[in-house]
Amino acid sequence: MIGLRLTPDTLRAAWDYLRTTPPFCRWSLPPGEEVEFHVSRTYPAVGEHRAIRRKRHQVWVSERRVKSTLLLMTTMAHEAIHAAQDIAGTTTPGAEHNADFQRRWDLVARHHIFDPGEE
Repeated sequence: MIGLRLTPDTLRAAWDYLRTTPPFCRWSLPPGEEVEFHVSRTYPAVGEHRAIRRKRHQVWVSERRVKSTLLLMTTMAHEAIHAAQDIAGTTTPGAEHNADFQRRWDLVARHHIFDPGEE
């Protein structure tokens, strides 16, 4: 099995696709050209969102862990929720996935027919 080859352009395209769909289109996410996308070859997590003062966003996705389009899209959706929370100021210090994250994930899962356990 070869698997999906990830590039920053691929990640940007996935982000921009999600931005055009509910519920993401209502969350004021920045366009892909304003987000830094990184493909990690060694990073142990599937993905990560980092924000610098709620203005600059970075998304990291593991090439070793993300081998399919479905996993890319669920990972990008997950990281977009973190970005939306950061923009809205609904993160909880010290907690990775609070009640707001779970509410948003449930909404995303309903719109995109993702399995709730995939986040």
